[in-house]
Amino acid sequence: MTYKIQWQDRWGKWQHYQTKTNEADAYRVMRQMVKQKGIRHRIVDENNRLIDLLNP
Repeated sequence: MTYKIQWQDRWGKWQHYQTKTNEADAYRVMRQMVKQKGIRHRIVDENNRLIDLLNP
């Protein structure tokens, strides 16, 4: 199973950031990026189903 970390640009489109194979690691990276960048990030699986979404 692969997990894709994506971020939302100012026009509301989701942009690819990184792909991980470990869900816990993907969440850890996503949480860190939300703190650093202050923008919305999400994790989706290989079928583009939403796993988690974080707002700043």
